[in-house]
Amino acid sequence: MIVWVTAAAVALTRLFAISKTLWDWDEALFASALLDFNVKLHHPHPPGFPLFVAAAHVARLFTSSDFRALQVVNVIAAMLLVPLTFALARSLRMSFAESYVAASILAFLPNVWFYGGTAFSDVSALAVVIGAAAALFFSRWEEGRLYLAGCLLLGAAIAFRPQNALIGMYPWLSASWVRIRERRALEVTVGAFAVLAVALLSYTGAALASGSLGDYIAAVRMHEAYVRTVDSYRNPGRPPLLEALVMFINPYEALKLASCVWSLAVIGLLRMRRAAIETLLTFGPFFAFAWIMLDVFGASRLSIGFMPLLALLAAQGISTIASVMSAGRASFAAALQFVMGAAVVGGLIVWTVPALRVVRTTDSPPVAAARWIAMHVPPAGITLYVHTSLEPFPPYLLPNYRRIFVDDDFSGAEVANPRSAWLVAEGHAAFENGVSFSRPSRRLWQIVRHRYFDVFVRPLASWVVFDRGWYGQEGAHDDVWRWMSRRSVTRLSPGNGELRVRFHVPIDAAPKPPVVTISMNGQVLDKFTATSDEVDKTYAVAGNGAQQNQLVIETDQPVVPAQAVKGADTRELGLQLLALSWRPVS
Repeated sequence: MIVWVTAAAVALTRLFAISKTLWDWDEALFASALLDFNVKLHHPHPPGFPLFVAAAHVARLFTSSDFRALQVVNVIAAMLLVPLTFALARSLRMSFAESYVAASILAFLPNVWFYGGTAFSDVSALAVVIGAAAALFFSRWEEGRLYLAGCLLLGAAIAFRPQNALIGMYPWLSASWVRIRERRALEVTVGAFAVLAVALLSYTGAALASGSLGDYIAAVRMHEAYVRTVDSYRNPGRPPLLEALVMFINPYEALKLASCVWSLAVIGLLRMRRAAIETLLTFGPFFAFAWIMLDVFGASRLSIGFMPLLALLAAQGISTIASVMSAGRASFAAALQFVMGAAVVGGLIVWTVPALRVVRTTDSPPVAAARWIAMHVPPAGITLYVHTSLEPFPPYLLPNYRRIFVDDDFSGAEVANPRSAWLVAEGHAAFENGVSFSRPSRRLWQIVRHRYFDVFVRPLASWVVFDRGWYGQEGAHDDVWRWMSRRSVTRLSPGNGELRVRFHVPIDAAPKPPVVTISMNGQVLDKFTATSDEVDKTYAVAGNGAQQNQLVIETDQPVVPAQAVKGADTRELGLQLLALSWRPVS
């Protein structure tokens, strides 16, 4: 009764994590897969996650969107984590208190709680493989059909995510070995067939739905090569293995929180109980695989597969501490376990809630940008130039628009008809005529991959290119700036226009008030002595015909902070640009 009441209460907390909109690259690909399942097009990524998508197709019959359908599957799985994890712990012969604490900790780990409300497949896959492992472990002393059920669930878990084979390997071998010793080889043969049949039939279906088996295999091999050469330790640009280990141990960038939970897990492992060793044998292979082969910058999500390792061992660590503190009094030890477990869970909840509140109540920047475009930019005759970092979003969110994907070198100056073109990219349009969409970072930044917090949309008719004399953009969200040196050159789109510049002048650091000169196409627009530390100017400018305009800003009193303070900025700093807009005028 205690377990089921707790499971129901925790299930309600999963509702608090439900994201308002899709946000990340893979979510857009999963949503696209419900419209057109095609692994060749990465709808979704190879090898296709067929049972997750199939379950979402069923949910789609009862939901308002593809995103919600995927989300429903994931949220239901997240709601089942407590009873499933409790069952797994009991199948490992952990005590009631240990099992209860382990299930509670797993449910409230920040990444598990957060991603349980998204459209990713990780939590769904985790729930299925935990169920498979629990059934297989229980079957070691049960004469019924749990072994076959565990095998079928393991096949399903692999069809949700192929990496689950690493997690299910030891539970299956352990349960099968018991049957081999008892000369029940036929059961093992049937069980192995069940695992392979479910997995192979699922991925064969994914291949056929993608066109042909040959094309599917080619797409899988190409993606495998990408993981091997880009995501894995073989990539020389990947952080060293020791640094990568730290990133997977602390995937939600909360050092104190992670150190507390991992310290308890280490204590639980050092006791060397059978339950701890079997926990390590079950989830350890995936931990090693993730550390060595997967993208460290996505560690928060990619570590979900081994989070039960952390929760189960931490619960055993709490049990060890409680046993020592209680001096052998069993009832007192159990009470201490519940109290310590509640303290850990309480800390996890307090830390995570602010991040969940943001995604539950706000649109993600990619979705907000797409909705703005649909409302303000009619698709007829319009071309969207989309930065490749946002590649999956416009095809799904804005299918009626013509799209061209561009990279970092794209400025807009090369577009033949800029008046019918718009740029969509990550970042903040602080220095251009554009609309920015941002999501507060704070705690959320520590849980998720660091992308899509800022997206902007701007017309290419007013393109701005920062040329010689400018340093890179600094700051984040709507608090951004860009320093120039003594002299800067900025290229602006052709034609007449209205120019507005706002910048900070480092008067306090200069020996005397600087003289600032602003010129356009060789003609001086303004020359003045800055008497305040912030200047805001607007000019009506006659253009240079069909040629691009050239804006030159100069100051005669640049400063080098390092000359006054040892260890400070060594750059020559002239003016700090806070805002720039160029609005063409006919």
